[in-house]
Amino acid sequence: MWASTKRFSKQYLDKKDQGREEFDLPPFFHAADREFIPISFQRCFVSTTFCLILSACGGGSGQEAGPGSTVMEEMPRSTQTLSFLEKIPRSAVTNADPEKITVSVAHETFSDATSDFHIDCNRPSLKKTLRTLQDSIQEFDQITQHIVDCGFEENTVYSITLRETDPTRSDREGSHKFSTGTASNNLLTVQDTLVLQQEDIAELFVSYINGALITKTGMPRIIQDIILQPVIGVADQFWSTLVNPTPIYDVVSERVLYESQDPLGNPSTDLMGLISYPLVDAEDNFAPRNQMILLSHATGSSPSELDLEDAWFIIANHLASRGYLVIAPDNYGNDPNSIENETYLLSFQTAINSLDLLRLGLESYSTIYTGNEITLIGYSQGGHSAVGILSLAQLKFKDLNFSQSYIGGGPLNLYGTFKGVLENLNGSCQETGYCELIDSSTSEPFATDRILPGLLQYSDTGLTKDDLIEDDRLARDFIDRFLEMDPAYEKLRGLLEINSFTNIKNPDNFFAPGTNINFYHSKFDRLVPVANAEEFVELFSEHVNLNFDDSECNSNSFKLISEATDKAGIVHTLCALNVFDTIMNELR
Repeated sequence: MWASTKRFSKQYLDKKDQGREEFDLPPFFHAADREFIPISFQRCFVSTTFCLILSACGGGSGQEAGPGSTVMEEMPRSTQTLSFLEKIPRSAVTNADPEKITVSVAHETFSDATSDFHIDCNRPSLKKTLRTLQDSIQEFDQITQHIVDCGFEENTVYSITLRETDPTRSDREGSHKFSTGTASNNLLTVQDTLVLQQEDIAELFVSYINGALITKTGMPRIIQDIILQPVIGVADQFWSTLVNPTPIYDVVSERVLYESQDPLGNPSTDLMGLISYPLVDAEDNFAPRNQMILLSHATGSSPSELDLEDAWFIIANHLASRGYLVIAPDNYGNDPNSIENETYLLSFQTAINSLDLLRLGLESYSTIYTGNEITLIGYSQGGHSAVGILSLAQLKFKDLNFSQSYIGGGPLNLYGTFKGVLENLNGSCQETGYCELIDSSTSEPFATDRILPGLLQYSDTGLTKDDLIEDDRLARDFIDRFLEMDPAYEKLRGLLEINSFTNIKNPDNFFAPGTNINFYHSKFDRLVPVANAEEFVELFSEHVNLNFDDSECNSNSFKLISEATDKAGIVHTLCALNVFDTIMNELR
């Protein structure tokens, strides 16, 4: 066990700024000549345009109206306050890191409204995402999210102004401020190290099958014995590469501490991750791979714990033993010793943290990998996080190419999945894909222990845990009122919508052009309904290179296992292992 600290220059940030493009900024874009006007010139541009309009209409010349002419006085339009669903950094943030901070603001709106978005920073890059509201009680039918990467200065107050105009409604205007502090030193600190020999790596997965895979489910022993045989059958049929990984190298796995931003936008050094890489010497004639691996972990996994029974730690070692640099961020708050709630299914926060560790890792381990090709892998919660990472990759790092991604099992319609659990609990399920197969005894704890705590701590919902949870279960009053569209839960509904991906209205530019997604989900999954995958595929199949392999995880073995136990997470977990084996087979 040893510790070291790696420091990085600001070169990559300078290169990033130099290569930054400005795009998708409607208020400052000339449609005629396709020229972008720097955002800092907004007031000048608007004033000049206004003067030109007055001159063209005969106004502003100082002359009186001629005989017979009629002077029409335009009635001033009323303006209402626009409230934000999400504001990152929050207003209380006074020391945001100018070299790391990424801004996100989101609000409910009307699809026929036009918006004027302004932020007073240099070289802004903007990603604007529109989402259809699946349910709303205030006539809103859309959520608009602006994510901005900028050339921020140190110790500066920044203002965001958003004004919306609508031909049939009052104008709305909202503003937000935050402040930057000083830039950090971009530290990556190795806290712990574990070296595994090739023969140890070869035995990891077999030990996992015979131990943690079944015992950690909490099933009675008699049920474990019943289900073990079908699981072994799945292993023989579908997991041959995991069972026989044929490692080439010993592997070094490091638990690292890195700098990023916390869920509110403050600088943070409390983020953990795993970096695994092949142990090579100069005489090995090691040839770095043409890509590296970014892993996005599932629920309950903490790769940085260096736990030999953690499936994601095992996969990281398998891949690293084949010569790959593997980076696996832990979610903020996922450390067992953390007093903070995990950023569970909070897509923006998780994506930003993951991309920060990715950049620091690439800068630090250049002897193992020097390219710019990234393979992204995520399943379950990690599948949800992987979609968020993939959507922001081009905005954050234009010099990196996410050439392949393997994504599956994620609650990509988080709102529909959460609502389905509530409908199942109060008996109002109408045989929809999100509630009829749900095992509420398994799914309800995901809501009470994982989804809601992070939303309540890191967002302004106006709610507390006591408002929603009673005796470790969802309060019956909350369930009924949420489904009855009580206005008290409007912000909570909106936040669940912001963290959904099947409601995107502009799917053509949600991912970078040419994005490749290999997609997986079992129809027998009772933890995360397959409707999540079906809606995602229907929405994005025409806009990215999406391969939905529905042959995975739908064999008779999976059917038998789903019928042998009422534990919803079993099929979900086994499908993840199927996907891992497919990935290992392709990457080896």
